[in-house]
Amino acid sequence: MTIDEMKQKKEEYGYTCDWIARQTGIPVSTVRKVFSGETKKPRRETMIQLSKLFSRSLTYDYASRPEPVFVSEAAHAYGAMEQDRLFTLDDYYRMPDQPRVELIDGHIYLMAAPNVMHQRISYVLQSSLNNFIEKKGKSCFAFAAPTDVQPDADDDTTIVQPDVFVICDEKKMEDPKRIIGAPELVIEILSPTNRNHDLVRKRKKYEKVGVKEYWMVDPEGLTVTTILYENDSLIHMYSFKDPVPVELTGGELTIDLSQFYHEG
Repeated sequence: MTIDEMKQKKEEYGYTCDWIARQTGIPVSTVRKVFSGETKKPRRETMIQLSKLFSRSLTYDYASRPEPVFVSEAAHAYGAMEQDRLFTLDDYYRMPDQPRVELIDGHIYLMAAPNVMHQRISYVLQSSLNNFIEKKGKSCFAFAAPTDVQPDADDDTTIVQPDVFVICDEKKMEDPKRIIGAPELVIEILSPTNRNHDLVRKRKKYEKVGVKEYWMVDPEGLTVTTILYENDSLIHMYSFKDPVPVELTGGELTIDLSQFYHEG
């Protein structure tokens, strides 16, 4: 396996240099030099260990990924961040724009780049919501990632980037950097790299901060699961063949994802 192929897998799986070093026994300084390009011709023993790790990655079990996944190389680059403490908004905004990360309860989580299907579904969701909002003359707005959201104004240890979300309180949109306050509706589009993150961790966080309605869109299972936190966390599951009602609109708006069902 070539270094370029390993770099691609490293980005895809969200591996950090520290994690690679722990798995292979290679010094972390060597790992950083290899993946930064500083070391042009790594030693044969180094390449063998890296190749073994990334060959196993082809069938990597995301459920067993070490949690949380810290962005240690970004922390290293900025000097002032230690892994034995919780990160804050100040740390988050000192990090580079790539790779994308989220900050939840003081821990940094890497986010894989969305694939084409993810982006197409995101476009249909956002445009359907904004078309309805404009037609009805509402003051709400549907955003799409990457847009920073600080869901609790009093908590400086959490910043998320929901795939699609709706804000109806203009005060929450006043800060030029980020949305401050819980969205009324949050939609996350599941992928192999973020299923546990969205199904468990972010689901609990959204409920805690006061999100009214949460959708989990599964392109692999061709389903949409909705949770109405305002209604005793009532759960509904829909197929992509079904029109999915947006409870925020009283069910007046339904979103059609059937085109993706036929493609699946």
